[in-house]
Amino acid sequence: MKKNNKALVTLAIGERYVDEFESQVSRSWRAYADKHGYDIIVLTDVIDKSCDLSRKSLHWQKLLIGLVPGVSDYDHVVWMDTDILINARTAPCVVSAVEQTGSDKIAVADYNSTLSPLEDTAERYYILDQLFRKNSTKIDVPPLHMEDVYKNLGYLKPVDKYINTGMFVFQPKRHNDFLSQCYAKYEADSADGSFENIPYSYELQAEDMAVFIDERFNMAWSKVVATHYPFLYLREFVMENPEVAVKCVNVYYHNAWFCHFAGHGQHPINKGLMEEVQQSANHVIEGLAPDLWKSLDLNFSD
Repeated sequence: MKKNNKALVTLAIGERYVDEFESQVSRSWRAYADKHGYDIIVLTDVIDKSCDLSRKSLHWQKLLIGLVPGVSDYDHVVWMDTDILINARTAPCVVSAVEQTGSDKIAVADYNSTLSPLEDTAERYYILDQLFRKNSTKIDVPPLHMEDVYKNLGYLKPVDKYINTGMFVFQPKRHNDFLSQCYAKYEADSADGSFENIPYSYELQAEDMAVFIDERFNMAWSKVVATHYPFLYLREFVMENPEVAVKCVNVYYHNAWFCHFAGHGQHPINKGLMEEVQQSANHVIEGLAPDLWKSLDLNFSD
C-alpha cells in the first residue's frame, strides 16, 4: 500500500537474491525509508516476460520499473541494485538532493570525481585488476579513456563519462517514455560485458537526460579500493591480514551514503566484505576501536 510519494525500488529475482537482500541489505533500507519517508518495493518477478534473458539480461528491466502498476503512481522513484548498503545514520534524502539541483532530469551519482585529472576510474581499475587480482605482470591492452570505450563500441555522439546505473532517481510520469525507449532500442547486452550499464550510461548523456548529484549516493566499493586501498587487490595480503580489509571496508561505509558492492558474487573485492560492515556502529571510531569509543567521554568530556 502506497504511504509516501517516493519509493526505493529494486528487483530480486530468485530465492538466492531475495535471501541475500533480506539478510544483508534490507535492514539498512528500512532504517533509511523510515527516516526520510520512503516506501520500499522489492519486485520478485520479471517485468518483460517476452525478453530472451540469455541475450538481454535481467539488469535491463530496471528501465521498465516505472511502468509497473503501483510504482508508476509515485512522484519520485529511486532505483537501487540489491547490493547497495545504505548508511542510514548519515545519508541525506536523495530526492531532496535531486530537487535542490532544480533539474527535472534523471539523477545519477557523479562517479568521476574521486581520482586525479591524470587518470580515470577505468584506467586505475583496469591496471589493478591486471597486475594484482590476476597476479599478472603484463598489461596486454592499454586502458582506454571512456570516450574511446564508447567510440569503440559504435556509439556516435561524443560522450566521456562513465555512469554507474545501479542507482538513479526518476519521475515515472516524466521519464517513463525515455526509459522504455532506451530499453526497446537494444536487443542484447553490451559487447563489453557491462550488461545494460554502458548503453544506458551512453543514452543518459547523449540525450542530455542526466543530472549529477553527490558521488556518495552511489559509492562503489571497487572504485574506493582502486583509489585508496589498492593493496586489497593482492589476494595474499588480504588472506594474511583480514583485519586490515575489515577496517578498510568499515571506513568506506562511514565515508559513503549508498555503499555499492557491485560485481559478481565470487569477486573478493566487490562482494566478499559486505558482510563485514558493522552497520550498528554509530561512528567510524566505534567500528575500528570499540574500546576507545567507550572511553571517549572520559577523554573528551565536551
